[in-house]
Amino acid sequence: MKKSLLSFGLFIAVGIALQAQVIFAVESPAPFTGSYALNYAKADDGWGVADLTIPANAVLDTLAFVEDGSVGDSLGCNTLTNGSAIFGKIAVVYRGDCQFGTKAKNAQNKGAVAVIIINNVPDDVTAFGMLGGDSGMAVTIPVIMINCQVSQGC
Repeated sequence: MKKSLLSFGLFIAVGIALQAQVIFAVESPAPFTGSYALNYAKADDGWGVADLTIPANAVLDTLAFVEDGSVGDSLGCNTLTNGSAIFGKIAVVYRGDCQFGTKAKNAQNKGAVAVIIINNVPDDVTAFGMLGGDSGMAVTIPVIMINCQVSQGC
């Protein structure tokens, strides 16, 4: 249910960096357009990602859910089984079961251009650090986390 709601709700997303402000905005479909609160991976938190406050590092693309063959299929903790579906797209994963860096590295290994992690509880994602964990320094694509309310998934 959550998966179908989000895939409908967040068809195209953009991470725009303007004047040192990082923005997550949905451009379509109309009921979900707008900007949303986010947290993003930073070098200070153990990531090898580009600085999203630099406009040249902005990403605009279509979203695709990851599949890793597990029961919670879009967790992204195992090797992804749908690499062709996420290649060149923004990979979407749910928070839980493994480190953020593992999820992002698995998506990057299959050609994702960025990663959106959906929080699995209705907490404010801007209130905590998003640590890269064991794989974070190997991740070079942008990684953000959004509140689960954005996807209507909590």
